[in-house]
Amino acid sequence: ITNADQVVLEKLKLRGSMNIEVVSFMRFAKKLLAGKIGYTLSKQGAVLFFKKVINKVQNELVHYAKASLSDGFAGEMYAVIASIRNNGISVAEFEESLLKLSGTTLQKAKDILLLYREYMEVLTEFSDSTTRLEMLQKEISTSKKVEESYFYLYGFDSLSEKQIDI
Repeated sequence: ITNADQVVLEKLKLRGSMNIEVVSFMRFAKKLLAGKIGYTLSKQGAVLFFKKVINKVQNELVHYAKASLSDGFAGEMYAVIASIRNNGISVAEFEESLLKLSGTTLQKAKDILLLYREYMEVLTEFSDSTTRLEMLQKEISTSKKVEESYFYLYGFDSLSEKQIDI
């Protein structure tokens, strides 16, 4: 029994249960969307996929041109794009926000926009963890299983906009 399982049992004043599951958002999405979503890239798979995107647009990068050659760049930039997406900011909204920027910040944001746009264009072949959350957002409102269940959130320091919506 995990710490989270124990906390749930203590809070509900139960000694045991056969119908309680402790799952992350991603595992919950995987269970609820079983058979409704195609292949989902793991985080490592998504980073490798993102590396292909970087290689494709590398000559167009300005601020991150040199940094994009480093080993950890794909992972770091994937995390940036995932955070933007998880907080509900579309490519168009991100592009619109550039109007308020200048100097180095603008150059960084333009490079991020380039990578974000390209990633979204090639992501149509697969799904990633954010795509899974987006599908969960849509599915959750019509699911009988969800309607008949109780949910408790435990152990989160913060939640993304998508997780709050769910």
